[in-house]
Amino acid sequence: MTAMSSRTNRAVWADARFLIGLALVVASIAGVWWVVAAARTTTPVAVADTTLLPGTPIDESDVRWVEVALGEAEGSYLTALPKDSTITRPLAAGELIPAGAVIETARSTVTTVVITSTVDVASTVTVGSSVEVWMSPVKDRGYDDAQVLIETATVAAIRESTGLASGGTVTLELIVDRNQVAALLDAQASKAALWVVPLGGVR
Repeated sequence: MTAMSSRTNRAVWADARFLIGLALVVASIAGVWWVVAAARTTTPVAVADTTLLPGTPIDESDVRWVEVALGEAEGSYLTALPKDSTITRPLAAGELIPAGAVIETARSTVTTVVITSTVDVASTVTVGSSVEVWMSPVKDRGYDDAQVLIETATVAAIRESTGLASGGTVTLELIVDRNQVAALLDAQASKAALWVVPLGGVR
């Protein structure tokens, strides 16, 4: 009787281990299937069709849509284009548009200001470049020490004057926050020397 009971217990335990092992195999297969399925799941994401600058109103003509497997980045990129929206930072052509780079146009705080550079502009400065604006205040018959006036601005346009009267000066249209406009206008009114220093390309 004892031997029969022992064999029965071993059989039950063997069956239990078999069922547990089978459950683990099924769970493993299901997990692999879920990972593969998730990797194959794509979402339409907006891509900048051209270089987009801060303060630029954006609509369907400015973007194209590509299928992207976002995975854990779901929600980080623009999957629908809001009405009356504006870009908040420079975006290069072909760049996926982050959800945080678009706001309602009414909330935009940037504007454009034109300055004339006192010195040559670096060849790396192009439309869309992020730059610092430096200034040297007028002092006696020269200029005082240079200082940073605007830490970050975006170049919207570059115009080079070639006439004799212009002396080959370079004029830049800069995108800045509205609260920086007064400082730029004051610097220009005081005849301070102004120039830009590149922080990099489109970022």
